[in-house]
Amino acid sequence: MSSKACPFEQVGIDIWSKFGQNSGKTVYRRAATVLPTRWPVQVLYFFGYAMKISSQQEMVKGLEPHPDRRLQMDFSWVMLVRHLTQNPEALERFYHARIAAEAIACASATPTAQAPPPVAPIHPIPRLRADDVSPADFKELFRYPFPVVIENFAGESYAVKHWSPEYFRDKYGDIQVPYFRGKEYRNIEQGSMAELIDDILAGGKERKYVNNIADIFHTIPELQDALPIEKFASFMGDRKHNKTQIFLGGTATGTGLHCANKFNLFVMIYGQKRWTFVHPKHSPWLYPTSQKNFQFVHAPISATYQYDAERYPLIGSAPRYT
Repeated sequence: MSSKACPFEQVGIDIWSKFGQNSGKTVYRRAATVLPTRWPVQVLYFFGYAMKISSQQEMVKGLEPHPDRRLQMDFSWVMLVRHLTQNPEALERFYHARIAAEAIACASATPTAQAPPPVAPIHPIPRLRADDVSPADFKELFRYPFPVVIENFAGESYAVKHWSPEYFRDKYGDIQVPYFRGKEYRNIEQGSMAELIDDILAGGKERKYVNNIADIFHTIPELQDALPIEKFASFMGDRKHNKTQIFLGGTATGTGLHCANKFNLFVMIYGQKRWTFVHPKHSPWLYPTSQKNFQFVHAPISATYQYDAERYPLIGSAPRYT
């Protein structure tokens, strides 16, 4: 497959290459001008995936390979049929045949005959300083959406200053919380907050993981008050604050690669978490499937980005941001 460039990726790369050389606001202003204001696009939304197709030639070449327009359109057609028929396996043979042909095309582009598809690079996610970010700056920059880390965004909040595993165990130990256990995260169990935290502090051997839980903020309203919700809302523009969810887990807990159907701001209150993003235009290479009434799309990739390379050869060709 010939190497092509994506103007959307150029935004993120441009931000990172200039960060550290300029002040934060200069970075914003520069990044916001990477794309022409009159660049025509057609936007197709299927299950939280946004695929943007230019009506003209790509403006910059040689950056990274990505699926050709025919495959992107075939992929969109498959996902649309699956949505309309409520069948997550519709056109499965057709889709995998197209993907197999794409894998062969990628392999033929490598110097060695019959080599596997090329492995794409891993890019760092831009990191910006909270003191340099205003809601207006954020809105201007993310007219061209791209993941970003805003350091110390909630640093002055009660949550960041006081929350810890011990805080939740000592203060809310009797509260019952739903959690997943093990690697698959298929069955929801119920237990006390104290039991959950004790497992986390013991090294997370049972891999108990609380994710996407919103009810706790209704049960314990003071938890919501500990977060700078108004500050979050000011960065969300016209989007209304829908709900707040909490994630609690120990070592080796997390979720595989997926695409939700909401605009999200994630706040790291305590500990560490590694994030990996893939641009929506590479969706055809990820072998995605749908579940939960087609409101959630996921790929066969674990939380640590492990996958079956023999069964899904093109996953490694999709550039990552982490």
